[in-house]
Amino acid sequence: MYMVILEHQERLAIALLGITVIVIVAGHLVFGTVDRWHMATPFTPGARDGDLVVIEGAIERITHTQDGGHLILNIGGVTVFIPHPAGEGLVLYRGDRIRVLGIAQTYQGEREVKVSAPEDIVLLE
Repeated sequence: MYMVILEHQERLAIALLGITVIVIVAGHLVFGTVDRWHMATPFTPGARDGDLVVIEGAIERITHTQDGGHLILNIGGVTVFIPHPAGEGLVLYRGDRIRVLGIAQTYQGEREVKVSAPEDIVLLE
């Protein structure tokens, strides 16, 4: 029968690895419950790429891309890009008031907001 005897450094490495895993799981559980809407800032043209932003207003224009099934909205002169998975089944009309949570980015030299998930689009009444 084999008896495994670990050196001090090996035991220490295993303990540190275990602690690291516990901290990562705990962090995921805590930050996974944080409401992203409260962490977002209103979109401005000066928002940096990667900033979590929110934009609200009436839809001025809706464009469906020819390939990929994406939606491109214009809200108050700002382009909002909704990739296919995030916009699947979404029914929007020109003039609808919406609130959108997304990531500020620059695409082909133009500022836009990119939506990540269906729950990041809220139809206002």
